[in-house]
Amino acid sequence: MKRISSFAFIFVTIVPFVGCHTSSQNVLEKKVEVKLEAKNNSNASGLVKISEYANGEIQITGTITGLSANSLHGFHFHENGDCSDNEALKAGGHFNPDKSHTHGKSIASTEYSKQHAGDLGNILSDENGEAKIDIIIKVPSLTLNDENKYSLLNRSLVVHQDKDDEKSAPAGNAGKRILCGVIKS
Repeated sequence: MKRISSFAFIFVTIVPFVGCHTSSQNVLEKKVEVKLEAKNNSNASGLVKISEYANGEIQITGTITGLSANSLHGFHFHENGDCSDNEALKAGGHFNPDKSHTHGKSIASTEYSKQHAGDLGNILSDENGEAKIDIIIKVPSLTLNDENKYSLLNRSLVVHQDKDDEKSAPAGNAGKRILCGVIKS
């Protein structure tokens, strides 16, 4: 009888927590791949995945190669989905749908109300010039589903030659655009 009581106690106390864990898992709503192409005679390349989840999070994952070893590079969403020129200038400025936010730290690390939606901060390459990316953004209005002013579709993702200093307007003094890819569904 004592053995059955112990089993019942474990079942009653643990199973509800397992059930809660399962129901709170994040559900993927949409995922797109962005091929980053070299610009400004760069030797870099990359493939990035952008995923949108039901809880409003946007996750950016991927790998970029051909960067300078052990270096920081500005990483941003840009306003136009056009990477057709060699300098990636047609990508426009940093994505800033509210036009009232200023350039600042990554939207993944601070409160969105303080900087524009294009700020993804810096990526760090290793000794081989490779950067692994895994960024989670919690800006509820950003989406991959609608073509409204907060949609990331038909925007571009840009890697800059230098570090984003997270303060200089309008672009963080990050230098040339060395990679650019259009975000398409």
